[in-house]
Amino acid sequence: MEFTDYEIEKLIIPQDNIFSMLTKDDLKQFLKLYYSAELSVKELLEKYQLNIKIQDVAKNLPKVQDVAVCPYDGNHLLRKMPSRTSQAGSSENSICPKCGHTIFSTARHYPPRECHCDGCLKKKEEEREKFAQMIQQNNEMLTKYEFENLDVESRLYLAVILQKLHATKLTNVGPYSRHLIDERLEDNFGTDSSNLIEKLYTSGVLVLSPLSDFDVFTDVSFDKQTAKFNLTDVAWDVWVQSDLLSDDILLQTLTNPNKGMIMGEAETTNLHRHLVLNELKRLFYFELARLHFEVRNDAERECVSDALKRWSAQFHPSEIYYLIYISVRRANDKRTSGEWGNYKFHQIQFIVNTGDNFIMSYSHRHKPMQQFGYPTNRITPLLETRIFFEQMLIVPNWFNQTIPSEDGALGLEPINSLTSQVLDKMLDQREDAALKIPGIISDAKWFSIRICGVVINDGNVDWLYADQLTAYGYAKQIETTKNQNLNWTERIIIDGSYYIQGFYSFNFLIKLIRALKDGAIAEKT
Repeated sequence: MEFTDYEIEKLIIPQDNIFSMLTKDDLKQFLKLYYSAELSVKELLEKYQLNIKIQDVAKNLPKVQDVAVCPYDGNHLLRKMPSRTSQAGSSENSICPKCGHTIFSTARHYPPRECHCDGCLKKKEEEREKFAQMIQQNNEMLTKYEFENLDVESRLYLAVILQKLHATKLTNVGPYSRHLIDERLEDNFGTDSSNLIEKLYTSGVLVLSPLSDFDVFTDVSFDKQTAKFNLTDVAWDVWVQSDLLSDDILLQTLTNPNKGMIMGEAETTNLHRHLVLNELKRLFYFELARLHFEVRNDAERECVSDALKRWSAQFHPSEIYYLIYISVRRANDKRTSGEWGNYKFHQIQFIVNTGDNFIMSYSHRHKPMQQFGYPTNRITPLLETRIFFEQMLIVPNWFNQTIPSEDGALGLEPINSLTSQVLDKMLDQREDAALKIPGIISDAKWFSIRICGVVINDGNVDWLYADQLTAYGYAKQIETTKNQNLNWTERIIIDGSYYIQGFYSFNFLIKLIRALKDGAIAEKT
């Protein structure tokens, strides 16, 4: 900006200011020479006979009358003229000379600061009260849940939030962000329960509290009655009532649910399964992190979830944790010794395969799977898990009990009995693999139909898709004197150079070959 373009009439100079002694023409010429740096400041002061220290010139420069006026008293705002060294664009705040109302420069303050003059503080308090009334009116339009009609999941998740936030009443609970800082110090394996708040808010069990801090809301529109906010930054009201219980007793009952509550069998079973599988997933990720493995993408996350679901059909949580523990350490041994080849590109798959191999080994020897207790000295079960099993079901030894199946059954017979129920379950799991064919095709670079099965290259490694008996026959053919400590599936990987992630039915293999050909994947003979 050319500061010589300032209209002298818009410059505000107090009577006691050193520049008030200059005529308008002299002041205009002084500013021109000052900002153009044609003369030094010392030379300028001598030229115009101004008795002022050089370092005080900038702070005594005239103020510029801004176009903007104060919304509270109508006075034009004033803006300081910049110093010679900071003249590249004015970045000064505009200030009302009477009440101090300030428009902060975005060049100096980003994000822009708020004015705290008396007028702005009064206006904000009026908006705060209006916004609280808007929230209250919106809440009153919603029907409260009857305590007796709350489903099991809502009771559980509400108890988690009330306990974590140390609720002392049914209103103005939170915000969750105060607790989140302490919670994240505990561990990084799923202790953040802000997703539970989202579920409860979406279902209407929690509603916004009118006492929420107004400053955490953005884009507030009183006309549209809308605003943006983060779920963890606001306070909540519990939108539950009971004709039989006082608010204090209702709060205590919601905070500490017990077995006396009526719970539907199907809902309870599904929640049981969900919570146990979630704990096993936490333990899986925990053990991976201890030995510096990591789940890197959705495919690997799905691989972990599929393995846990598959193993849960046969084993208790304590047995599955043993599988996880020993498989991760076996993979670490292979990584250290360099014996896992291109499986370094598929680390999670290698760990899951190792677990599957342990299962087959135990099954062939008709030996019960070993058990490990929950490592509470290193990682604590989630609060929702503890409340559900210890308070609502009174089953503290849940880690050593059968995991309900997805259809609600309480588990299958041991795999080595090979009953019709087990075979049906295995068949379902095997045929479910057909759903993964599109993903296999999308990664395939070429395929080959060989005596040992269908071989597919994904750009990194060659994957073998075969039924278990065919794969075992192939392993016997490549049996060598080296690597005698390998089991037969590891022999296929190490000596046969094929990578396997499971075994498949004839029907699946036919569908896979058809999909490869339909997808125009190159075939090697």
